[in-house]
Amino acid sequence: MEQEESKSYSRRFILILVTVATFLNPFTGSAINLALPAIGGEFSADAATLAWVTSAYLLASVIFLLPAGRLGDSRGKVTVFLAGIVVYTAGSLLTILTPTMDLLLVCRFIQGMGGAMIYANSVALITHLYPPGERGYAIGLNTTAVYAGLSLGPFLGGALTQFLGWRSIFIVTALLAVPVLFYAGKFPAFLNERQREHFDVAGLILSSALILCLFLGLAWVTTPTGATLLAAAWCSGRSSSGWSAAAKTRFSRSRFSRRTGSLPPRTPPP
Repeated sequence: MEQEESKSYSRRFILILVTVATFLNPFTGSAINLALPAIGGEFSADAATLAWVTSAYLLASVIFLLPAGRLGDSRGKVTVFLAGIVVYTAGSLLTILTPTMDLLLVCRFIQGMGGAMIYANSVALITHLYPPGERGYAIGLNTTAVYAGLSLGPFLGGALTQFLGWRSIFIVTALLAVPVLFYAGKFPAFLNERQREHFDVAGLILSSALILCLFLGLAWVTTPTGATLLAAAWCSGRSSSGWSAAAKTRFSRSRFSRRTGSLPPRTPPP
């Protein structure tokens, strides 16, 4: 069985696909910085608005990174990874066609969602794909792709913006994502194993509200709106910590019940 499974896929080829997908995030992030003056000139945007071209992507990445990892555990890492490629590519294609600055920021937020889904599951896929003795090489190659994207992004982003326009950056990222989607069937089934665990939707909403309010509050910290958002972030943080403790207790009691057929005694309050 192991021999047949080993012939049905190539670990090196899958590593290349995951590495190419990992390259997209840092490359686009560093390349777009060189295109900000051109974007500002086309849409007549000021410096504060242009800052959101990067910030919208980062905000979405921070909000969805942990949920994407959790979703990969419960729904399958390959499924979420490939869904991230689709979302990222869709964001790139929409960015190419965007006619306004507001839509550009929305598209960047969509890209950030896809990027979080990719990044949260890429190293996990490599870890499951390679045995312990070979993981160092594989993860090292994947990390090299991150730094290659950060290094090549400014040079290629500047060249593409100068000769083909800033939208060409997103054309390149979309083209790089196409081979990963085309060979999606090459991923072996064992990489997409699912754990039957509950996805904490309420925790996702609370944590997202916390991050959003904190991010926007710090951005507008000198205004009354910023102070209000920071206060809301503090309240969300308190609610999130209480909800996490309650969810952990429910999860522990549920596991105990499944193993023993009875519930553990409740601990009296101090």
